[in-house]
Amino acid sequence: MLELQGFRAAVLVDGKRLDTYEPSINGNTISGWIASEVGKGFTIQMEQTTNGFRPNFNQRTEIDGKEIDHTCAGPDSFTLKGMRPTPTTFTTLQFAALQTTEDQEKLDVKADPNLGTIRLTLNRRLRTGSGELSRIVMNTPKAEVVHEQNKKLVLGGQTVGTGAVSSVEPVRYALSTPYNLLDAIPYVTFVFKYRSREFLEAQEIVPRAAATSPANSKPPAASSSSSNPRKRPADDTEVDVKPAKKQMLSVDRMDKRAKRMQDLKNELRNLEAEEADDLGVSPPPERKPFPFGVGQRKRPVKREVSPIQVRVGDDGIIDLTSD
Repeated sequence: MLELQGFRAAVLVDGKRLDTYEPSINGNTISGWIASEVGKGFTIQMEQTTNGFRPNFNQRTEIDGKEIDHTCAGPDSFTLKGMRPTPTTFTTLQFAALQTTEDQEKLDVKADPNLGTIRLTLNRRLRTGSGELSRIVMNTPKAEVVHEQNKKLVLGGQTVGTGAVSSVEPVRYALSTPYNLLDAIPYVTFVFKYRSREFLEAQEIVPRAAATSPANSKPPAASSSSSNPRKRPADDTEVDVKPAKKQMLSVDRMDKRAKRMQDLKNELRNLEAEEADDLGVSPPPERKPFPFGVGQRKRPVKREVSPIQVRVGDDGIIDLTSD
């Protein structure tokens, strides 16, 4: 669905609005991409969302650059279910496959920039009455003929065709005047650029559908009819669930790491001194090392017990009393 300036529009398939991708606004025109499917019929819904008074609106619908309908509608909404090729006939619209040819003359034919578009032009109007019966004859959409090599490049291999034709009663012209000066030009224009989903996915305009893989599927439930529930299937793989042993750090590794960190500190100190010398300032004070040295652990030191000191008296008797 696209929405701009108090109006919104959507293309419906099977009664559901098609998602619109990468909407873009240029002035009073808004455009977006929709994913089409060959053989699917579609309708076009227009709706006025402005609060308060809502005038009628004229809608002109063009498919692949050719006008197929021009109606005074509203004021709230209007659904285009098809087109009138003549005043007394009606036909539905559907997405169709491009016709291809091997004719080399078609190989270099430049595609019409309006191909692959559904354009709605809306103007607000004040209805003043009814006129004569319509005598308008519209050209029905026809599948474009392209070279086989250009099939995927032009419209992603799709176009718009028509369904069965039925007889209808003719309608009268609606007489109306512009709602205000802003409606002398198109008040708002909606452009739906239709392509096959495969084409839009290849261009990364729409996300790719998630592929179903065995990894995403749930494993089958265990059978309850087994006589021995503890018995494992023959092809089961035993999994070692024991926790991994923690790697022990050796003294050599710690010493090498400490030496490398000291070398880096010395290099950083030299760079700081060079920078200070270039700037003519004093070098920063030396950083205090971490406790016990960076990367080193405090190791217990074995201490020898000091010998007991004794004092010999004048009479040759050893004095063992403390001082």
